[in-house]
Amino acid sequence: MLPVFLVGGLAVQMREELGFSPAGLGLVVAVYFGVGALASVPSGALVERWGAAVVARAGIGVSAGALLAVAVVARSYPVLVGLLAVAGTANALGQLSSNALLARHVPPRRQGLSFGVKQAAIPVSTLLAGVAVPTLALTVGWRWAFVAAAGAALAALPAADGPAAQGQG
Repeated sequence: MLPVFLVGGLAVQMREELGFSPAGLGLVVAVYFGVGALASVPSGALVERWGAAVVARAGIGVSAGALLAVAVVARSYPVLVGLLAVAGTANALGQLSSNALLARHVPPRRQGLSFGVKQAAIPVSTLLAGVAVPTLALTVGWRWAFVAAAGAALAALPAADGPAAQGQG
């Protein structure tokens, strides 16, 4: 969720450089969620075929790549839209694989808490996007917020193996 929330939070700084309007921002957000919705059914099939941990790692990698690409190669609005479409696909991969990992590896008595923690990621992403404005965008530039987010995504990669692989299942 962080890519789309970063674009929303950093839109004032980004739109000056990439030349998009409030309507353009709306289109970027719509593309992210639209592609994520379309990618959800095939993502679920991939989870069943290749396993949740493999798909989770792929989703994290794609997300980190999209975040880093926004920082490095997004020099125009159409490129930003394309990269947010890629990020929307990563979100679908991540949502379906994390749901499967939790459902399969967390005991039923702890699933409420586990899914609650997972759902907290959405407001935490919004919080991080908001914090990125004064800490990064207004100090070193908006692109560094995307670099930091890519680093955070890669730091989460070890968790993609799931609780069972970490001796908790």
